[in-house]
Amino acid sequence: MVQWEFIEEMLKGYGFPPKFIQMIMACLTTKFSVKVNGEGYGYFEGKRGLRQGLSPLLFVMVIEYLSRILKRMSQLPDFKYHPMCKEQQLTHLTFADDLMLFCKGNEAVVRRITEALRHFSETTGLKANTDKSSIYIAGVDDELKQKLLDITCYSSGTFPMRYLGLTLSPKRWSKMDYH
Repeated sequence: MVQWEFIEEMLKGYGFPPKFIQMIMACLTTKFSVKVNGEGYGYFEGKRGLRQGLSPLLFVMVIEYLSRILKRMSQLPDFKYHPMCKEQQLTHLTFADDLMLFCKGNEAVVRRITEALRHFSETTGLKANTDKSSIYIAGVDDELKQKLLDITCYSSGTFPMRYLGLTLSPKRWSKMDYH
């Protein structure tokens, strides 16, 4: 859940008028009613934060904050792009609440990304679900792989993997893979 305080500060940072911010915050923090087939089913109070599904636009703005953090991180001298992402300067892809991060597989860079994610989490209240998160490592020895797993505290994913119906692999596809 995104903390209400962050949402308010984020809207101020994006330059929205104070009256608009007050209206958004009132919508988030007051009582709600659910209607099913036109009938109301009582009231419940908004609690603690914003869930991703309740306001997609606000959630997209929160993820934009993460994108800005990752962009700044990539400009630091010790950051190294994943070899296949260097030309595009690609650090991440997001789809709804899914996030894929790309970097060179070394300790300093993975620590830098972990630091960026920790800052994002502390600032917004959003946390990665470690049970549903994995790190995919290719082209490094077992000792380095274990160090990277220890740094991130995520489980090791295996290739090929499927995401949004597509098979992803660090290797070049053969004709059979395309079929």
